[in-house]
Amino acid sequence: MKLLRLTKFGDIVIHERKGRYYVYTLETIYDVVKETYVTPLDNFVDNKKGSIPHFL
Repeated sequence: MKLLRLTKFGDIVIHERKGRYYVYTLETIYDVVKETYVTPLDNFVDNKKGSIPHFL
């Protein structure tokens, strides 16, 4: 069984799957934590502002 790599920065989570990295946001609603997909990490970094893209 291969373990999933996960890095967490506050409400931002980065998952590694098959050598690619993906950005998710965390939402907590009534004690239920939900991850919402945002974008691949390379698109997130290419934003050039170093901030969360406007579509969050």
